[in-house]
Amino acid sequence: MSLISIMGWVGNIFFILGAIFLAMKWISGWHCQILGNICYVVFAVLMGVEGVSLCALSILLIIINIFGWKNWKEQKNQWITIKN
Repeated sequence: MSLISIMGWVGNIFFILGAIFLAMKWISGWHCQILGNICYVVFAVLMGVEGVSLCALSILLIIINIFGWKNWKEQKNQWITIKN
């Protein structure tokens, strides 16, 4: 199995786990999503010119996931403050 193939499969696993964890409202879902997208960036770079669109999408998704993770943490902190 080639490194390109391994990176694609590892990215898929992290991305799916992230989606499951986010559906369960676990903050670790954001970490998995980010790791999955980092794997996709490596996968796309290894693909060369054919992977440019996947690389751009994955970088955008990393930024969106970081933004979502940050907002989730802020909302959780606000909930704890209101609850106490």
